[in-house]
Amino acid sequence: MAGAFIRAIISVALAAGPATAAAQPRGFASAVPAIRVTPTGVLPHGPGQPLDDYCTDKVVTPRGAAARAVAARGWLVTGEERLGRLTAVSFVGGLRPGMSGTCLIDAGNVGLFDGERLRAIVHGRQDGAQPRRVTATTVPGRLRLWSEEYSPPLADIVARGEGAAVVSIAASESWCGGIAVPNVYGLTIEAARRRILAVGWRPAPPPAADIAAATGGRDLDFRRAGLTEVEVCSGTGFGLCLFNYRHPRGARLEIQTAGEESEIVGQWVTCAAQRGRRRR
Repeated sequence: MAGAFIRAIISVALAAGPATAAAQPRGFASAVPAIRVTPTGVLPHGPGQPLDDYCTDKVVTPRGAAARAVAARGWLVTGEERLGRLTAVSFVGGLRPGMSGTCLIDAGNVGLFDGERLRAIVHGRQDGAQPRRVTATTVPGRLRLWSEEYSPPLADIVARGEGAAVVSIAASESWCGGIAVPNVYGLTIEAARRRILAVGWRPAPPPAADIAAATGGRDLDFRRAGLTEVEVCSGTGFGLCLFNYRHPRGARLEIQTAGEESEIVGQWVTCAAQRGRRRR
């Protein structure tokens, strides 16, 4: 189903003809093979799939004119962010319940708008990973593309002149007034740990009472291997584990892994004077 809608988007763009193509600002491109950017001024109608009540929290209420226009075409809006002079709106054709409390996407895309005018659509290659949501980063003019839950992000989108480009995720970001947080998505926890400690973070083990109350599982295996910063691991579903680090300047970093290979799928930063956590 996703591949059919990607083909529909591309066919609409090509069928729009030279006049529509000439109206597009230059500079739309992708340096990430798995993600494509198709210049177009025409947004196809969404598939009109009903939203399962289980997944309503994955959809956002459209704020701006661009997001409202996407919703009016029958799509489910999942994110809305500024990107230079453009507005990026992420949207999906459907959301259905998956395992371990997740929701699976159908026909995920990101529309790039200049005001209410669609300029391009960012999408995955046919039958490949699809953009589910777009979020802000700490870098102005740079957004992040996410796919299915508990999987690494796909890429970043950066403003480029009147257009935008899809690029690889930044190797590092500056948080909390200059604290470096390295990109460790897709690495194993052992490899990620080396990068994290190399830029000044330190392991933050859970309270001794929590460790004493643990009854067994992968978290104990990690502690025996010297990864004292492991907080907890789930024994079912995606096999998620949480690891915690603290910076001398008071910031906290939480790392989430999934699967038997302990691949990094989540990173959250909390600054010393900040409440709540933010995903990088």
